[in-house]
Amino acid sequence: MAGGGKTGSSGSISSYMSKKQVVCDCGGVAVVRTVKSGANVGKKFHGCPKWPDTECKFVKFIDEIGEMRSELEELRLNLFERDVIISQMEYQRQMNEEKIQKLEFKKDSMKEENMELKQQLRQMKVELTRATTNEKHYSVALLFTWVFVGFIQLVRKYI
Repeated sequence: MAGGGKTGSSGSISSYMSKKQVVCDCGGVAVVRTVKSGANVGKKFHGCPKWPDTECKFVKFIDEIGEMRSELEELRLNLFERDVIISQMEYQRQMNEEKIQKLEFKKDSMKEENMELKQQLRQMKVELTRATTNEKHYSVALLFTWVFVGFIQLVRKYI
């Protein structure tokens, strides 16, 4: 077969090869084999799964270095994309932290303003209570004054 050498089924299929299924000419999923002798000794290839019990002569050598380079480039691209996503997420996190700090500062400012307003409200309640008390005192004093004036007029009238 391949280069006139003997072949055998490869016991360990590389992870980069396990993703890709190659279909042989007779329709079966090709298996990975390794050339055992001849000019291509050690090279891996896809061969018919029915070999040697078939007339199918399907052989496709695996360009391991090329496939590894392609996969390496793909992995590098994936890594770069993930790095970009991580950078974007870190930037967004930093922006969110700044927003949180601004909101916390605003919250603290509003708490202080709320406390000041509560203090002003307490003072206004005290002043209102005093004014109400004074109004009652003035009303009583006015009533007594009218009664006194009326009494004096009565006394003047009969004297």
